[in-house]
Amino acid sequence: GLCDNVIHELMSDSRGNLWIGTFFGGVSRYDGVNFKNFTNDGIISGVEVSGFFEDSNQDIWFAAENYGVYRYDGQSFTNLYEKEG
Repeated sequence: GLCDNVIHELMSDSRGNLWIGTFFGGVSRYDGVNFKNFTNDGIISGVEVSGFFEDSNQDIWFAAENYGVYRYDGQSFTNLYEKEG
C-alpha cells in the first residue's frame, strides 16, 4: 500500500490520519485501514514531499519538490507555486 520505501517525513493529523512524504513516491495518507497515494493517482505533482503542517482550520500543508506548496482542506488540494507569488 505504501507508495515508496524511502520515507522522508511523517505527520499524524488531528483526524487520526497518518501523512507520509517520501523521496520518490510523493505523498500518501493512511487512515488506519487504507493507504491513499495522491501522487500515483495524479492528484498532486512532485515525488519528493516533506514539510507537513496542520493549521488551526485542520488544513494540511506540505511542500513538493519543484511544485511548490500544497494545501489540503479535507476535500481537495490547492497548489501554490510561482504564479501565486
